[in-house]
Parts: sequence; structure tokens; C-alpha cells
Amino acid sequence: MYSRAFIRAHDRTTSNGDIQAQFNGVTAGNDKKNICFEGDPVACPACMSIGVTKCVPPYRRWTGHDGRQVNLDGDLCLCKCSPPPRLKASLTDMIMSFGGQDIVGDAVPWFVDAGHDPAAIGLRADQRFLITDKNTGDVLAGVAYVLECEGLQVEGVTDSDGMTQAIHAKADAQSVTVYLKVHEA
Repeated sequence: MYSRAFIRAHDRTTSNGDIQAQFNGVTAGNDKKNICFEGDPVACPACMSIGVTKCVPPYRRWTGHDGRQVNLDGDLCLCKCSPPPRLKASLTDMIMSFGGQDIVGDAVPWFVDAGHDPAAIGLRADQRFLITDKNTGDVLAGVAYVLECEGLQVEGVTDSDGMTQAIHAKADAQSVTVYLKVHEA
């Protein structure tokens, strides 16, 4: 099982933003602060804007009375900052747990970013690709691409050696489709 802590009113973001959970009748902790749900406002001092919370996978089975998903540690603040700041939970004893079956598709990047071993859920991360010019064989550095494997997509830009980042795939052989993003002049 893997877990993430609930976000509550006035928890912070990685840019020191103030998460302003709207009143919803759902509280947590001895101080009974409101639980935060997707779309609640965040005052971001880094970009001087008001952003909103955005859930990242794995998605939650538990939602509020209005159908919005609860925010958890590691979700995003969509403000003017690039990249978006992450939400940080102040209480770590109030958690939502996820089983290996929940960590699929779009949830894999969260799982890996949280420091978990992808092998624990039957994945490996050794599918990298060298992108070269078909005619000259020259390495193509700085080229935008999308890798796709069984519904999981990874977007990026090739490094200075023309390599993509790794895509997580099941331990058995699977096809990976590589799309190059071409900009016409």
C-alpha cells in the first residue's frame, strides 16, 4: 500500500502559497480545518496570483458532496508559476492509501516522483530511445516527442545525446510508439 496525506485549509505549496480550502463541512485534525477539494483557491506569493488546486493521479474514490476529488500531498497548484507548485500536507497522519492496482497509467509519474520503485507494481523504466535523422543518422537533440505505451504517455524533449526520458512499461515485452512533434516553418 502507498499513501498520501490530506490537504487542509492553510497548508502550503512548494512556493509557500496559502491553500484556501472552501467551507464544505468536511474537517480534519484537532483544529478541525477544512479538507481541501480540487478547484479550491490558492494564494501564490511567487507569481502574485490566485491559482486553484488540481489533483494528479492516482485518482481518489472518495469525493465531496459536490463530486470534487479531495486534494492530497503532491497535487498541483495551477497558478502563473511554471512549473506548477506542489501542495504540501501539514498533517502526515491523515492519509489516503492506494494499492498497486491503483498505480496505473497517469499515476505512474507520481509513484516514481514520490520515490517508490516501479518494479514493486510490475513496471520497469528502461525503455529509452535514441532519436536520429533518418537520412543523415545525426543525433537529434532538443526535439519534442511523445512516447506512448498502453495508454501511458510521456512527453519531453530529447537530451543533448538525442535520448528520450524513460517510459514505464510492464516487465513483459510491449510496443512503444514514438511521435515526434514537428514545427513547420
